[in-house]
Amino acid sequence: GSHQATTGTRRINRMDTSLVLKHALNLLIVAAPFLIVFFLVFRAARRRTQKSMAVETINKALEEMREKVAVVTTAEVPGRTIERVLGPVSAEGEAYSGYFSAAEKKTLVLLMHRASLMGADAIVELKRAVPASEVKGASRRQVNKIQFFGTAVKLAKPGNG
Repeated sequence: GSHQATTGTRRINRMDTSLVLKHALNLLIVAAPFLIVFFLVFRAARRRTQKSMAVETINKALEEMREKVAVVTTAEVPGRTIERVLGPVSAEGEAYSGYFSAAEKKTLVLLMHRASLMGADAIVELKRAVPASEVKGASRRQVNKIQFFGTAVKLAKPGNG
């Protein structure tokens, strides 16, 4: 008769596991909204700190680059003489809504970096490409294309003319 007993306990075990699963599932259903909310809040907070850190980093990079490369919208750098025109330089970037100024600065830093690699110490005639007219009714997470371009130049040493 021992054989029947083991099948009996097996059946009980199977029942237990399904009960446990049912309880776990109920718990999960109750807890899920809290978990989701917690996750979203946590993510938003992390994104915010990341964003402010990113903005700080970009501002620092921009300040450092400004010491190496002057950027003007005019054809001349005030009080300086252009020794040599090195050629056109451009940089593109993408900005999602809400990150616009940071993305703009990042693109500007990239432009200055490219100019410095060319041996430039200034960018004259800085222009911003006007993106094609935004599509009406596009999604909120709109990608704005940013493009800066100008002319990389080498300046004469101050006092040489």
